[in-house]
Amino acid sequence: MKCQERRGSHFLRQQKRWINLILQLVTYMFLSRNPTTKSGEYLEGMLNDYVGRKQQQAKLMRAQKSTAASPKLKKSNDAVVTKFKRELYQEVLDFQSKSVGTETLSELMKMDSKLDLRGPKHNPKITVLLNHFKRKTLSSQLDSLLQQTLPFHHIWVLSFGSPNEISLRRIVESYNNSRISFISSSYDFKYYGRFQMALQTEADFVCILDDDMIPGKKMLQILSHVAGTEKYKNSVLGSIGRILPFRQKDFTFPSCRKFRSKEAGLYLPDPAYGITVDKIVQVDFLSSCLLYWSKLSSLRHPSLS
Repeated sequence: MKCQERRGSHFLRQQKRWINLILQLVTYMFLSRNPTTKSGEYLEGMLNDYVGRKQQQAKLMRAQKSTAASPKLKKSNDAVVTKFKRELYQEVLDFQSKSVGTETLSELMKMDSKLDLRGPKHNPKITVLLNHFKRKTLSSQLDSLLQQTLPFHHIWVLSFGSPNEISLRRIVESYNNSRISFISSSYDFKYYGRFQMALQTEADFVCILDDDMIPGKKMLQILSHVAGTEKYKNSVLGSIGRILPFRQKDFTFPSCRKFRSKEAGLYLPDPAYGITVDKIVQVDFLSSCLLYWSKLSSLRHPSLS
């Protein structure tokens, strides 16, 4: 028990001003990761028709030809590491369930929200930022976003220093949609450009998607509903997250894949070790998908925990 309490205290101490939360929403909100990503970084439980499918065949000027087949989930055959990871994840869940609460998707959707689409409440304006460099997923992303149960306000397709700028621009223009804009620069702003652009939106929410994520049709509705609750109104919400490992003596952090180390942190969800996420979990930082109130952009960088 003392060991668990110390670990729980460690994760509590890691909390800072921002609360980053990961939602793997089992029925409607799974996001697919492109097979070109690193080993083990695929979502588990990709069972609905929005995940694990082949990219659509391209049409000239509008769709890009897909080279990706359905992703194959890679499993670790190391029983020791799998046991370590699952035990650590269970300790995190046990601690958070007692301290902050860990609701399931159905419980989250039952919570009172000022952005509940089922009633006469405010329908939020959401600006979606799509950051693209080399991947050929833009058409699939735009097609999925156009099918959202909660329509987006604007989509800004960002191309900073991309060698594919011309083809990306043509794809955006082919949609002939005034709500979809293309923004480019020959300078590569790397990770930070998308957050600089987020400062310019007049929408209620900012949603940032990496170019390897294809959203399910209820993604915007679910995330905005949760963000509209009193409990999670100041949260950054997403679908993939990491819990940082314990800091080493040289002030560095070991990789979450460090061999047979329980102190190497967690990647959530992690199909390599059979770790799925069916409850909301507090993490140190999010990746690939972020949604937050736009008013928070001017206060502090949203990806910082």
